[in-house]
Amino acid sequence: MSFVPSRGLGFPRFTRVILGRTPKYVAPVSAALVVALSAAPGQAAALMTPAWPTTTVVVNTDRSVSGTVDVKQPTTVVLQQKVSGDWRNVGSDTTDAAGNFSLAVPTWWLGTRDYRVVAEGSESAPATFNVKPGYTPPGKSTEHAFLVNSTMARWDPCTVIGWRINDRQASTGALADAKKAFWRLGQATGFTFRYRGTTTGIPQADSNSWFPNDTQIVVAWARKKQSSIFNSIPTADAAGMPYYLMGYHNGDGSSAYKISKGSVVIDSTLRIKGGFSSGISRGDILLHELGHVMGLAHFSSSSEMMNPVMTRGIARYGKGDLSGLEARGAELGCLYAGSSRVSARVSGIVAPVE
Repeated sequence: MSFVPSRGLGFPRFTRVILGRTPKYVAPVSAALVVALSAAPGQAAALMTPAWPTTTVVVNTDRSVSGTVDVKQPTTVVLQQKVSGDWRNVGSDTTDAAGNFSLAVPTWWLGTRDYRVVAEGSESAPATFNVKPGYTPPGKSTEHAFLVNSTMARWDPCTVIGWRINDRQASTGALADAKKAFWRLGQATGFTFRYRGTTTGIPQADSNSWFPNDTQIVVAWARKKQSSIFNSIPTADAAGMPYYLMGYHNGDGSSAYKISKGSVVIDSTLRIKGGFSSGISRGDILLHELGHVMGLAHFSSSSEMMNPVMTRGIARYGKGDLSGLEARGAELGCLYAGSSRVSARVSGIVAPVE
């Protein structure tokens, strides 16, 4: 009889839900949203002719948009990406003597988004890019669920998300696997994850106030008795847990919860192979539990990483996983402090889920 580890979603019995708390990092609007460049008074907008490359591309494939601006002096040309209904600068170039320019299009981030080119009061028509993974994801785009549905809960993409690892009880290669898992998570969400080093701490089912200021996520291997996260899910072999703060809103004014911290704890007595190949692997556990940290719930489909029972397929996100991660990803724009719309206070009591 084969052994199949079970996955669990650790969730604090009394979630750290704080109404109206001011965030430590709030990106000013001017840093995230940029308007088109304007021509000088009395000056006609420049004629610009960009040539867009193929707009369906495999992730991390080099793509650039080039063209000409009919100006007689060096001019700044800006590539903008549409984020939450507004345009944000993501690249720039200066034209040469003939007015030529070339701008690299970001292709490291999976999903569909719009770009345009702006120069001297002129803007191009938007071009829609579809960045696909280097494999064919199994499953269906509808095969995902969220931990919180009444109000959108997500991370703020306008801040760097720092992470640390406690691999003192892990087998060889744990750090390399964790780095690869966060790299894949960054591709799927558009978030910037940054490795901050190691820690000796083990996440618990409380506020984890011991997290360093530069660290929002801790991944640790520990015996179950060392983490209270396992108290309510004793049969689970690993657990992922996000921590929410109330009192935020999206760019469109709708209320939101900010995920401010996340924990992954893996039973150090569980001995499975490292890597992300087929079979029960450490990469499988990491991708699954980090999906919980991003706000995804279990979904019973063998095609998806968020399936509550580990399968023997290759460890990589399915179509439903990717769709759910994109739906709570960086495309939504910054989170802002304060409730833009009046809403009822939400109870902080959440039942643990396995």
